[in-house]
Amino acid sequence: MKIGFDAYTFENFIETIVSLDLEPYERLKVACFMTYFDQWKGDKIPNLEDLLLRRGFRIEEMGEIRRLSCNYFDTQRKENKLATLYAYLNPETKLLLCFTDEKTDAIDQTIGNVANISPGIYYMFISSRVFDDIKERIVNVSPGARCIYFTAKHIPQFAKRGETRPDILRTITYHGEDALQTLEEVRQYYGVSPRVMRYRIPSVGIYEIKNAGYFTLINAEAPVPAKKFLLSLVDFASVQVLRSRQIIEKSDFKLIPLIGLQTYTVENRAEGF
Repeated sequence: MKIGFDAYTFENFIETIVSLDLEPYERLKVACFMTYFDQWKGDKIPNLEDLLLRRGFRIEEMGEIRRLSCNYFDTQRKENKLATLYAYLNPETKLLLCFTDEKTDAIDQTIGNVANISPGIYYMFISSRVFDDIKERIVNVSPGARCIYFTAKHIPQFAKRGETRPDILRTITYHGEDALQTLEEVRQYYGVSPRVMRYRIPSVGIYEIKNAGYFTLINAEAPVPAKKFLLSLVDFASVQVLRSRQIIEKSDFKLIPLIGLQTYTVENRAEGF
């Protein structure tokens, strides 16, 4: 994913992302991280830039956006490669949003590795409750949407009464048009919590949401509407997480500017998005 070098505001950048022509093999992703930082540079030691520079990142300033580059090992091709992410740090919530078309493994090995081992930055984990909120959001705006895949995991220390063999650590992966109903069944019987969920929205696209705070546009039937809906999912889920942690309280808070866009529905997808 190549974005022209310029001094962007976040609003400009979002407009650029939406209008960007992506190849079919390029999957737009947004990876979200909580941080303790409200600016890239500052009085805190280390500041966010220092933290990333120490982990081998190259940082290029593009207005309110930073282009982050870092090496990782491609496990499929067995070679070192350079990953590029475009990052925005929200000064009010201290949330770091990373936009990229890199593989998930590249994100994990670069900015994800920083979140794993460094103080001050960590994954924006999505709870089961927020997954439920996302489901309701998707179904409400697109009644024809279907969950077609999930991965769920059970951890014995979080077991509840009534579960089947609650002392067993288990992971369940499921493909099927009835994935949502199946998830509710295995939740009840085995106490699993979703880790990955994938939705198909007719005539728009397929979306994957990971509990680490990764959002991916898997396939876009209508590129512009599909990208805008991906961004609306990131905005919705992030706000739910931030509210649950009492980081924000305003009911009308918007993380990603979607000014002038109508609420998505199947009926108005062509003109509204």
